[in-house]
Amino acid sequence: MFNILILENDDNRIDWLVNQSSISSLISNKEINIIHKSHVMDFLYELENTDNIRLIVMDRDLDPFHGNTDYQTNWNMLKTRYDNGEISWEELTNRFNSDRDGFTGEDAAELMGTNASCKLKYANIPILVWSANFYGAKNMVTNLIRSGYTNVSRQNFEQYNLQLLDNKILSLVFQAANNNN
Repeated sequence: MFNILILENDDNRIDWLVNQSSISSLISNKEINIIHKSHVMDFLYELENTDNIRLIVMDRDLDPFHGNTDYQTNWNMLKTRYDNGEISWEELTNRFNSDRDGFTGEDAAELMGTNASCKLKYANIPILVWSANFYGAKNMVTNLIRSGYTNVSRQNFEQYNLQLLDNKILSLVFQAANNNN
């Protein structure tokens, strides 16, 4: 058994992975353990303190409303506050895209890049950025590669391309299973 560490705030994505993806049987048979974190600091803690992580999956936008309401409801609430002059555009987008501590997956990628022990442990394992945020995901991949992570890829998580994502995850799980680092 090995661990997959996932930084993701959307429980629907985790549910898809666990119950509908090609690796769902491996998860249910306890051949793979999913460690799911929705906040950057919790994610980084797991990187530092959990053994046998062989695949990392990361999202970029981590809204602070995790588990309360859906994205559209959150956006509408914040947009109304913006329209009423209560918050700035920057505050609107920061609040919508960040976790409870104000961090995004992009921040997690940067912090991984400055953490020497993380780089030592995870420089060669597969890292998948599955964010649908085009520019944020692109920045995450660039930051990780520039920091010395050698096996970084991207496949956005969107309903129209779930089969491509599923194939990518299956390929990375196969690679991770055969990597004994």
